[in-house]
Amino acid sequence: MDTEHTYKQIIIIPDVHGREFWKPIVEKYKNSKDTLIVFLGDYLDPYTSIDGISEAESIINFNNIINEALSADNIITLLGNHDLHYFPQFLHSSHGCRRIEAAKYELSDMYRTYSDLFKVAYETRINGRKYLFTHAGVLPGWLKWIATLDEENDETWCEEHKEDIEFYRSITADAESLNRLTSCKAGIDALSIVSYERNGYAPFGSCMWADVREHFMAERVVDEDGNPIYQIFGHTFGLPTLDEPYIMNDFAMLDCRKAFTLDCATGQLSPYTE
Repeated sequence: MDTEHTYKQIIIIPDVHGREFWKPIVEKYKNSKDTLIVFLGDYLDPYTSIDGISEAESIINFNNIINEALSADNIITLLGNHDLHYFPQFLHSSHGCRRIEAAKYELSDMYRTYSDLFKVAYETRINGRKYLFTHAGVLPGWLKWIATLDEENDETWCEEHKEDIEFYRSITADAESLNRLTSCKAGIDALSIVSYERNGYAPFGSCMWADVREHFMAERVVDEDGNPIYQIFGHTFGLPTLDEPYIMNDFAMLDCRKAFTLDCATGQLSPYTE
């Protein structure tokens, strides 16, 4: 939904992976009228060798995030690729990335039970410019590619998948449109697209899989009036370093184990401080 915000600041929690840096922030600002908290997804599947977090600890942490989101009215929880692969259609395949295999059915049930909490995208406007939050960022090439999938197939395939093709063509770079993707199998399939950059099968990754290096090479995503959208996402851990973000003129990749604050008066993005 493309509306002007009513908050003074938006605090962004990038990829969690069992980490607890979000806790003091949520404790301080939950239900605040002036602050929105946006999680960028990837709540589970910890980097145990790097962060020393066990799989069991990450599940407890995930439960805590769900409980906080249920009890607060100013927390947005987005989905990431490490959440998508707990969806039922992927449980019996090797699709995706590492996951907690011993608890995958339990975790799948949790995502299903609390499906209303989780979104693909959130957006707002600051000084007239659209700010779009997703897990990995929207690539114009991905939108164009899913809209032209019928050109890669024969007439029989196109007839059988006519509704899917029309659905793909309707998807645009706005939160309301992107959030429809979890409503059907065709949409979830579109979200699961992985690019060559991440050893996938497509020229462009989805907004849950796009690597930050794809954004450097891509054209900028624009709104319905042709104006550049500012994108905020995570997903690419370790570039440029484990603890540093990429903050550019048109996008910010924040997957670096710490939170950030977006000033809703100026649009300035900076590391969160107490």
